[in-house]
Amino acid sequence: MERPRKRTRQSSQPSTSANPNPDWYLLHARIMGIYDPVIWRQLSVPPDITVDQLHPLMIAAVGWSMSHMHMWSIRRIQEIDPEESEGPMKSDLNPEGYYLPQMLVAEQVDHPRPDLPPGEDFVPGDHGLPPTQTLAELDAIYDISGNKHVLYYEYDMGDGWEHMITVEKRIKPTPVVTGGSGHSVAEDAGGIVGWDFLKEAYRTKNTQRDDEEMVEKREWYESMCTNGDPRGLKGKARLEHFNVKEANEAYATWKKVGT
Repeated sequence: MERPRKRTRQSSQPSTSANPNPDWYLLHARIMGIYDPVIWRQLSVPPDITVDQLHPLMIAAVGWSMSHMHMWSIRRIQEIDPEESEGPMKSDLNPEGYYLPQMLVAEQVDHPRPDLPPGEDFVPGDHGLPPTQTLAELDAIYDISGNKHVLYYEYDMGDGWEHMITVEKRIKPTPVVTGGSGHSVAEDAGGIVGWDFLKEAYRTKNTQRDDEEMVEKREWYESMCTNGDPRGLKGKARLEHFNVKEANEAYATWKKVGT
């Protein structure tokens, strides 16, 4: 688990009292490369939430156990085709549904790092972007709301889970985790290939293709995986399972524990 870093004392809950624009961001977070089903989360955050404060929110919403390193970056959109989109992903705050446009994400942007020592582009414990940088500041520079750039969150550099974060729309303040679909990915599954194999282990359960390796994989996930689920992943309903209330409770816990 990541060790807490020394930092100046600040509130773990962002404030919007001094922000000239009270509208919050309704974010759409998606794990890249996962289908059948896709895994996405809808998050409502204030403009002055910092990169540091977004980290425990992503952990809670997606269902990670915070046992690996993470990295933030800004990625340029090389190409976008609004005629081809994925959706609708419907929610109470966006009942008409969010249509994620087909976007070709290009290279990482070299974002200024005044928080690092002169001449250094990385220090131990660094996570890619200045920890006190706010979402509103990043949006003003990169027009994330206009799909000119996207916010990227990478978790577990070994398995390489990449999350693309876009803006659905601006809304009034609401609870933080507001929607989503898709069961949390297993920690240490072995990346996309390992996650697909785990799902296959459940699809073959009680069939002629079931074997010792499949049984061991299911037992590992249900009893030894750090964010495993004893209920397993058998069936469409289990694979699409996501509980908003549990995600918000997890977020409240992570904020108290610290990151």
